[in-house]
Amino acid sequence: MAAFIDREKQIDELRALFDTPGMKMAILYGRRRVGKSSLLTHVWPEASTFYFVASETTPAINRRELITEGARWAGQEAHPADFPTWRTTFRFLLEMKPTESIAIVLDEYQYLRGEKEEDVDSQLLAAWETTRIQAPRDRSLVLALCGSIVGTMERLDGAGRPLHGRAHWKEKLEPFDYYDAGKMVPFKKLPDRAIAYGVVGGTPRYLETLEPNRPLGDSVASAVLSPRGEVRSLVETVIEQEQAIQSISQYKAILAAIASGSTERNAIAQITGLKNDYGLRSMLGQLESLGYIVAHRNFGSAPNEAYRYWILDPALLFYYRIVLPFRNELETSAPKEVWRSHIKRLIDSYMGRPVFEMMAKQGYNRLRARRGLPLVREWSRWEGTDRAHRSIEMDIVSRLTDGRMLTGQVKWNRRPLSIDIHKRHLRDLDRLADSGKRWAHQARQPQAPLLFVASGGFQEGFEARALESGHPVTLITLDDMYEESYQVR
Repeated sequence: MAAFIDREKQIDELRALFDTPGMKMAILYGRRRVGKSSLLTHVWPEASTFYFVASETTPAINRRELITEGARWAGQEAHPADFPTWRTTFRFLLEMKPTESIAIVLDEYQYLRGEKEEDVDSQLLAAWETTRIQAPRDRSLVLALCGSIVGTMERLDGAGRPLHGRAHWKEKLEPFDYYDAGKMVPFKKLPDRAIAYGVVGGTPRYLETLEPNRPLGDSVASAVLSPRGEVRSLVETVIEQEQAIQSISQYKAILAAIASGSTERNAIAQITGLKNDYGLRSMLGQLESLGYIVAHRNFGSAPNEAYRYWILDPALLFYYRIVLPFRNELETSAPKEVWRSHIKRLIDSYMGRPVFEMMAKQGYNRLRARRGLPLVREWSRWEGTDRAHRSIEMDIVSRLTDGRMLTGQVKWNRRPLSIDIHKRHLRDLDRLADSGKRWAHQARQPQAPLLFVASGGFQEGFEARALESGHPVTLITLDDMYEESYQVR
């Protein structure tokens, strides 16, 4: 298990299920290629694990293949015709090796269910209860149901469903954060490590394609920019692979619009040509439920204020914001040349928002315990104008659990930041307070902390001068974010 990164909690819990006598049901779900199958095929003893992945075909075909493969694994003779129902099929699986401890993994379980979802679940429940009554008490049997249709798997054991209350363990497997992604692709230069996360995100399958022993640009060119690049091919077809999505071209148009900066629903409708109606709201909601985008409002906004949408997956963002606009050049020129002549110079502006802001939030949460930083109740930001119609943008406007306000700035910079950013931040708070923003008044109180996150660090003396304002000040750099033993200031 040494090859696994950031899955220690899941490994320990799944092993505990197997090591404890009795029948246990586990549900594991998450987006495609986050490592679900790899985890379930390595966490338990290989000789004791039966693994079956269902295909997107009819339930009848899946049932025949499941019986055939189960019989082969158990060393038995079994004919699919002898198991005409899902109930008899599940009984056969659960009783394959009645005296041994085993784990049964049914991957892409949603394909077994077909259109008769609750009927299949009910037959599984019936087989499960019958086997549980008869099973030896010293035997361990783990049945793991795994799937990538997130909404379907989330509801699998919901209230009123046949399997409600039967799962002993349930987990949504998430992509890596920036730090664990860096463990998988440990480029020597920390900015390169961060950019790698900004380009392909935290999906392990995408990260596998990058080669830290090569220049970052070469690796990105071959895997992400090339029309035949593996990551590019996977990202281009990720929407097609979502079973719940029908109008593929419209969903792709929405993602392209958001990536280009049209983040409000009305703007998305205008640029895509779609109607700003229930249909668009439904599609945005679907993308959000799949974890591809996130909706947010300014901190302290009114309930009727329009949502803004961000692409949450860096791989999708990079494709739609950077790769897609250069698709003609990438078809006619070498990807390395397009990287050097066009894309490389766009990276710094690309990393700023929302990529490095997402990383800053993740970094704060990693640093919090080591530095004794306060808990954040609600992460948010604010952008708009003050009473004089001057534009103001605050990257961090958050409520702490103790009621105080935390505000600050996040900058992807190559040169150390001067104290000017601190002064400008306080002036902006004053302007917003004068404009009637109650939270800005609270943020100007002496006990309200300030947070500045800068990839390129800060000029000498920044912290001492910032503390003169009377606010507690926390500074976080890229070195801090990737440091194993974080230094407490």
